[in-house]
Amino acid sequence: MPEDTTPAAREMLGTMDTEGSREVPVGQEFTVTLPLAGGTGYRWECSDLPDAIAVVRSVPRVPSSPVPGAEAHQAFELRATGSAGRAVDVRFVLRRPWESEPAARHTERVRITGAPKA
Repeated sequence: MPEDTTPAAREMLGTMDTEGSREVPVGQEFTVTLPLAGGTGYRWECSDLPDAIAVVRSVPRVPSSPVPGAEAHQAFELRATGSAGRAVDVRFVLRRPWESEPAARHTERVRITGAPKA
């Protein structure tokens, strides 16, 4: 990994690779929110989307009173579409469009459970 792409990611995430986990009922939407440093050119991308998960949308979340250098977030709204009982990994990478190597990675482990309770 090129050394010049890592400092901003380390500062934002505290580490290069992060993980999360959750249980989500089949058909339910859920959100994965990841940190961004505004003005750096970095964006999170879903790099490995299992067939059991669908992307509803990806939206930036910026502070209501933006200050130069303030932390922003990128939120991925996803839906669990696979069979109950499955566990899948959704992988994200933080990169700038002109760079091939990611500066950071995040893996969200999703365990799909039975239908949501009414």
